[in-house]
Amino acid sequence: MITKEMLSSIKRFDVSKNHAITKERAIAAWDAMTREQRRELKKLDITYATFARTRDLGNISVKLAAAIALATGADPFYLTAEVAKNEPSDEDKIRQFIIVHGHEKALGVITDDSEMIKSIKKYNEPEQSNIEYILVQPPDKETITIEEFAGIQMKSMSPDKADELYNLSDEDVAILMKTLALQSKFSGRAKFLLGLLRLILIR
Repeated sequence: MITKEMLSSIKRFDVSKNHAITKERAIAAWDAMTREQRRELKKLDITYATFARTRDLGNISVKLAAAIALATGADPFYLTAEVAKNEPSDEDKIRQFIIVHGHEKALGVITDDSEMIKSIKKYNEPEQSNIEYILVQPPDKETITIEEFAGIQMKSMSPDKADELYNLSDEDVAILMKTLALQSKFSGRAKFLLGLLRLILIR
């Protein structure tokens, strides 16, 4: 059983693939909740104040998406704009969602690579046409260095988002790298991202 304590151990950084879509879907899910569902959400330590950033900006954390899914039966992958249809979800799907996003330790289990790969393969390649990419064209330059590119990307983010990235723990970074490495087995985009990150690290 997924508990409040398990969800509370998950770092609260944004996992939405498209903020506009996440905002729309999350607000719809929130507005459709019954009193009983809202009580269940409160038991998971989620309040309207917690929901405020999602309502205003479309950001959503693994914890919030999983909690809404547990309370309402919504598909957490739908809330993060990773799938197009809101298929009914059960606790098994929500566990997969948490694992895919690299937080299997929060569930009190250590998954092997085969289980992680199975989950990633099932939910990989989301709504490609709706995914947001952060990319800023450098002014009056045809080529830029990796360092310049990194600087452009970080400056284009909100201060809160940049702080979240700068303050990730070493353990979180290691989990994210492992997840990306597994995703690269099934996604060309993930493979390119993994290659870029490794290129940066060996410079």
